[in-house]
Amino acid sequence: MMPKVGEKPIGLNRWRLKSPSGLVELAFRFPLHGIAHLGLAALLLALGMQAPARAGLPLETWRAEVTRTRALAENDGPQALQQAQRLESSLPPDATPADKARLLNLLSRIELYLALTDQAAQHAEQAFELARSHGDKLGQAEADLNVALTSVNQGKLDLLVQATTRSLLALDGTDRPDLLGEAMLRTAMMYRRVGQIDESVAMAVHAMEIARRRNDPLALTFAHQGLAVSYDQSFRQKEALDHFTQMRDQARAARSRQLEAYAVLGMGGLISVMGDPAGGERLSRQAIAMFREIGFPFALNFGRSQLAANLRGQKRHAEALGLLDQVVETYERHPNRIGLWYSLNARSATHQDLRQLAAARADARHAYTLAKEIGFPLYVSESAQRLAQIAAGEGDHRRAFELSSEAREMTDKATRERVGARMVELTQRYESESKQREIEALTLRNRQQTEQLEQQQRWQRWLWSVLGGSAVAFAVLVFLLHRLRRSQGELQQKTAILQSILDSMGDGVAVANQRGELILVNPKAQELGVALSHGDQRDPKQRPRYYLPDQTTPCPLDRLPLMKALRGESCDSTELFMRTADGSTGRWLSVTSRPLAHADGIGRGGVAVFSDVSERKWAERALREMNFRREAAREEERRYIARELHDELGQTLSALRFEVSVLRMGHAQDNPDLAAKAVSMLKLVDAVIRVQRDLVYSLRPAVLDMGIGPALEWLVGEFGDRSGIECDLRMSETELGLDVDQTTMVFRIVQESLTNITRHSQASRVDIALHRDGDDYCLTVQDDGTGFDTTGARNPKSLGLVGLQERAQMLGGQLDLRSSPDTGVFIKVTFPPSRSAEQAGVEF
Repeated sequence: MMPKVGEKPIGLNRWRLKSPSGLVELAFRFPLHGIAHLGLAALLLALGMQAPARAGLPLETWRAEVTRTRALAENDGPQALQQAQRLESSLPPDATPADKARLLNLLSRIELYLALTDQAAQHAEQAFELARSHGDKLGQAEADLNVALTSVNQGKLDLLVQATTRSLLALDGTDRPDLLGEAMLRTAMMYRRVGQIDESVAMAVHAMEIARRRNDPLALTFAHQGLAVSYDQSFRQKEALDHFTQMRDQARAARSRQLEAYAVLGMGGLISVMGDPAGGERLSRQAIAMFREIGFPFALNFGRSQLAANLRGQKRHAEALGLLDQVVETYERHPNRIGLWYSLNARSATHQDLRQLAAARADARHAYTLAKEIGFPLYVSESAQRLAQIAAGEGDHRRAFELSSEAREMTDKATRERVGARMVELTQRYESESKQREIEALTLRNRQQTEQLEQQQRWQRWLWSVLGGSAVAFAVLVFLLHRLRRSQGELQQKTAILQSILDSMGDGVAVANQRGELILVNPKAQELGVALSHGDQRDPKQRPRYYLPDQTTPCPLDRLPLMKALRGESCDSTELFMRTADGSTGRWLSVTSRPLAHADGIGRGGVAVFSDVSERKWAERALREMNFRREAAREEERRYIARELHDELGQTLSALRFEVSVLRMGHAQDNPDLAAKAVSMLKLVDAVIRVQRDLVYSLRPAVLDMGIGPALEWLVGEFGDRSGIECDLRMSETELGLDVDQTTMVFRIVQESLTNITRHSQASRVDIALHRDGDDYCLTVQDDGTGFDTTGARNPKSLGLVGLQERAQMLGGQLDLRSSPDTGVFIKVTFPPSRSAEQAGVEF
């Protein structure tokens, strides 16, 4: 059972300030020398002698001290730890469990900043249990944020996912924008760490919306940091730099020296990437000085690591190595497995730059062992790739191939884990089919070899006969050589014409032989950086990387269009996202490939045509983003007008009706004419109230807030009563989990469809269904009306159909419309469970 605050000392027990002698002992534990020990001992002794004077603080004064200490923690870690320990020793007897949890969270956060991970984890666990047992949501959320940070330092990524998710749930309904901002930032970084880029971007955008509404400097600081990282990872350096600059300004307003330093560090890294390494170095050194001033070891390591990367980019490898030595030494003194893994890989690469292969190999092996302990496939993959590069540099190509294969396997494993069990099943099936194809190919080769051997034996039996006709054969050979020479000239002429055509093409063309070696690449293909991921003899560091359309999942080698062509498979208009090896450029390619084969059907290679469709893709994204924002603005305007009609006009009409009723009752006896007029006015007021209610429901019915099921039931009922058309709704709400935006969009699609039916179809029946179809949702609307010709060039119903198409795209789905005269209309919308940033057209 964990000790409670006030019952037993909690904190750094080995540094407990219990007596003056203990203070002096603490002073000599710090890595100082000579007279510095005496100065620190005197300072701590003076502080310790003042501690009894702080005992017995009134509760409100004590709480104010906790708030001031939390602010101090962002600017001076060691001083904040001393104050927190004094507050621990002077805990008021009337402190509530929430106060105790708050103190434990304060100790945990300061210890995190000072790289005391184990103590921070212990205090965070105590705070969480105390807050949970007393229903303290804020205490739980703050504890979970501390747990999330300690889990990264400890390399416990499963605990990171659990803690960040739990912190957001605990903050639901609370009024702490600063905590919510940090929780959303940690969650976005968690998604990015496990490869869920779309979810990370969506969380960052949502955090910015909330922070701007609340206008809280600390929440805005976290929101700008999240968006800066998202833009940086999407190769939008200019936008990322703008958000890091705003993060610095908000951090200054929030008086957080730590967050200001992180913003400056981010600005330095981006400026270096954008072509100003000297300016980036200056900002990185400025951030390091700030981290050293506030006394945060891990933050100081982040600054040193970035500065080392900057110096490596300037070919100042020796200086970079010195910085990385300091980083590794800090992580070995204050254990942080993930941080040590990153720094060992960076130092290994720096050793390799200096041709110190033995040291590079030692660091890479150490990092590989850490990656295995952490158990995250992508880390193992990158470590294996690092060892493969070293082995290749040493000339051990066999070992390099084995390690590269392991890296690919771990990358594939991470991909399979990320996309779920369905992908695992498909991959296993594909591997099984691939093995079967290999067996069939091997059987064919064996049969061909057997036939060749039999043919050789036949030739041996007829050898003497062939020798007897050698004179004739020689004459024929001379004739054939003459023909061959003339054919070669014609072939060279045709080859020159073909090369001229290829050179002038606006699309890239690449041809590979059956061994996967590129034998022809036109200038446009070279400009696009087209290459096979293996078989291409160029430097592996210069090869581009291909990703699936989600831009984050590496494209498996056997799914590359040219590799499919080498297997004899055709590939039409496959879209891939290509990123250069240094990550500086990203392009969208549309690839069509075909196998090349002899007349007898035996494959001899493949050809692929690459088209750069980046401008079209970005334009489509911009259009989808504009449509989404326009629809969001419409919905917000409807919500606002409906609320104003309901609240303001509704209250006025209700008051008016009450006044008229009082007038009628007061003069019913002595003035019958006035009473009759009052009755007439009541009828008019009631009619206006009905119109007002109809307007509110037509703009945005309140039933939308109850979920998609009640909303569609209300809409169908209203439609049937108003039109007299029989309408049947089928849905399984227990299987649905639509968010607010999806609920609104689906409701509007059905509403638009029913409006079109009322105006044009002359239908007698409408069937509506909403259900899960595999991993996606499926919405169908079908009527038995007159229908129309969907191929017409000027269809009067086209505007309504365009609205349906736009809303389907905003859901990230597809619209399928089928109709012909006298057959009614069938509308089907298929969309995924969650609308990602890519599907919505939002670009970062």
